[in-house]
Amino acid sequence: METPETSALTERKAAVLRAVVEEYVRTGEPVGSEKVAENSTLGVSSATIRNELSALEEMGYLGHPHTSAGRVPTDLGYRQFVNSLPPGKLRETQKREVADFFSQAVIDLEETLRGATRLLSHLTTYAGLATPPSMTEERVVHVEFVSIGSALLALIVGQHGMVEKRAMDKPESLDDETLQDFSNVLGESFRTAGGAGEPGPGPVLTPLLTPPFFDYPMKSTP
Repeated sequence: METPETSALTERKAAVLRAVVEEYVRTGEPVGSEKVAENSTLGVSSATIRNELSALEEMGYLGHPHTSAGRVPTDLGYRQFVNSLPPGKLRETQKREVADFFSQAVIDLEETLRGATRLLSHLTTYAGLATPPSMTEERVVHVEFVSIGSALLALIVGQHGMVEKRAMDKPESLDDETLQDFSNVLGESFRTAGGAGEPGPGPVLTPLLTPPFFDYPMKSTP
């Protein structure tokens, strides 16, 4: 089986792949050789296009969901299509919009993602999508405990700005000074988690939020 590393796309193969991707995105249906010949300016027969489709499938750019159906782009096919697009150029006003957005100090991760998505959609006139980092990879950089009456609120901050909150009962013997000392020691341990006093991320956020670390539900007060 050929691979993209050992077999570069010819100009005609690239044109066929582009036609398949564009048609599949437009219709959501597998694309056959007749449809490619009909909608493209390749100037070759359906038989020639069928051969190119087979070659692209062998190279991993296209899939074939059913024997009698046409082809659909694979992840590799989409990536090749995107990489072949001509680079776009931003106008000066658009460049300033991007620079102004990233010059603002935004601490909240969700606010940053929402703003970036709106900016992307505005600049491209297409739908924008942004996703936060996976909690399985987010590392803790700060933990703080806040006393609220008979309860404790734990604020846990991840390295990308993700903030988690956990509420728990406050031990009767715990005074505010001891709680502050504990918060300071814990916070310092995260700031020097890189070792030898070097700043570094702490433990991964997900296990820190699972029992037995934070398995203390807030009791209802009379």
